[in-house]
Amino acid sequence: MLAKNYWETIKLFSCGMKGVLPEAEGTYSQDDILDIEKTARLQGVWPVVFAVLKKLSENGLADIPGGQLSKWQMELNLKVMEYTLRQEAMYAFLEKELAFSKPVMLKGELISDLYANPELRMSGDTDLLIDPADEKKVLEAFQKVGGEYVPRGENNNQAVCVHPKAGKFEIHISLDTKEVTEVWYDNLDFGGEEKRQVTLKNGHTVTALGITDGAINMVLHVLKHFISGIAHLKMLGDALLYLSCYWDEIDFHRVDAVMEQLGYQGIYQTMKHIGAKYFQLPHFSLDDSLEETAQKLLSDLEYCAQNGFSEEKLTAYNEYSKAKYESYHKKNYAAYKKELTKRERMERLFPKKTALYGEYPILMKHGWFLPLIWIIRIVKKIFGKKTVLPSENNPRLELMKELGLL
Repeated sequence: MLAKNYWETIKLFSCGMKGVLPEAEGTYSQDDILDIEKTARLQGVWPVVFAVLKKLSENGLADIPGGQLSKWQMELNLKVMEYTLRQEAMYAFLEKELAFSKPVMLKGELISDLYANPELRMSGDTDLLIDPADEKKVLEAFQKVGGEYVPRGENNNQAVCVHPKAGKFEIHISLDTKEVTEVWYDNLDFGGEEKRQVTLKNGHTVTALGITDGAINMVLHVLKHFISGIAHLKMLGDALLYLSCYWDEIDFHRVDAVMEQLGYQGIYQTMKHIGAKYFQLPHFSLDDSLEETAQKLLSDLEYCAQNGFSEEKLTAYNEYSKAKYESYHKKNYAAYKKELTKRERMERLFPKKTALYGEYPILMKHGWFLPLIWIIRIVKKIFGKKTVLPSENNPRLELMKELGLL
């Protein structure tokens, strides 16, 4: 069974993304609200959840002391203001400096726009897909405006860039890394549809993947992060909301065919059951035979958020990649992995500061901390708590087997 605060967080998040209030089942106590706040912050959905709790408080259905309510509201107002300024700088940069490349926006503002209140669904960075031929000129555009970047590694699919006003960007030349594309997806191309122009509620027009390509990418995004042990409710909610909003325009025969070809039908169907029961989104259907697996998947998202994103359960990732590689290519995965990572060891040990902005935002203002951060990371790797689980009786591997991934 899911913990009460987690169940309530999912319900309030779902209501917030749709702009509705939950059916009254009593009043949320102060203790309930503090538990929900903690969970929602860990899952990256607190602004959306808070907006619902505030409405409930106004209706006498949530016991939030006035001082606490004002404190949370001021915090949210400041975040929304900072985020809005950053996004306006991002659009100005896209429309002026990167217009030549016609970059495709991935997730981010496109997904926020599907929420009832887009400003509450904030992104930590901007993901853009560009033509590989434009990569050098795009990176130079960041330098031109005083930004910084870390070029992508040989096997990576993205460079990490930081704009002085618009914040962090991930500049993709393909949707996934070399390993994920070769090993997990068997080099299957998911980008065959014509790109589309989308005018957002804020008036800006951006380029997006075709609707069905977008649906496949959203599902695979959840899958990839689940296997890596870093998926969370916001990511799952984004994918389910996308499928629900574009239901009548998505070519589900193609989506189903891709999921079946790659062996992802189990997690895909479980996600859709969660969309029906837990998020109560239109179009999804309940499948009671998947309920136990759905609860395990949701519990895994809860566990991973509580135990940190940076050092999560490498065993599951490696075991999954090994199984997929040896299934597709009939070759030794260890030899493949050794060759793949040979040139990346120094990058992992001493990454440039731009690559660490997400994990250590202090570097954005105080770059001279970089050598100290290197030392901290090395010490943590040597002496820190190990979260890699053994392959025997590994609950994440057992769940992956239940979902048909292994």
